[in-house]
Amino acid sequence: MTEWPEFAAGLAEQLAGLPAGAILTIVEAGGSRYAQFRQFDDLLYAELVGDEWLATENRTGDSGARLLAEAGWRRPDRYHTDNWWIEYPWPLTPQRYRDLVSIVLIGLRRVFEIAEPADLVYNAWNTEDGDRDLVLPGLGLRRVSK
Repeated sequence: MTEWPEFAAGLAEQLAGLPAGAILTIVEAGGSRYAQFRQFDDLLYAELVGDEWLATENRTGDSGARLLAEAGWRRPDRYHTDNWWIEYPWPLTPQRYRDLVSIVLIGLRRVFEIAEPADLVYNAWNTEDGDRDLVLPGLGLRRVSK
């Protein structure tokens, strides 16, 4: 079983290897809480699902929103499909990947209260390569199809 530190290291490594056009979605198995990443030619964009898309019992609330904002996430708005978001100019340094993963884990673990990485699944594909599936074994998660 993958623990949070191993998952964090694997996620940072896999993000560093994403090609332009890649989309990676990490979602709560059987749920609707997720983190998503999109690699462009010149930036890496990440988001966490916003309350607009969550059942009442899964919403972040004021304290969760405060944690996300303090971590560096930008507040949901209509231009970002009402999700929490952040973007970094690409290429990123290894430290910047680790920093991004750290704020993603604040969302997944502390705000969404996902107990362990085993509660997550992923899907990944490359929009610039005919939506070809990307297999990312370094995540230590089960892959699901679109």
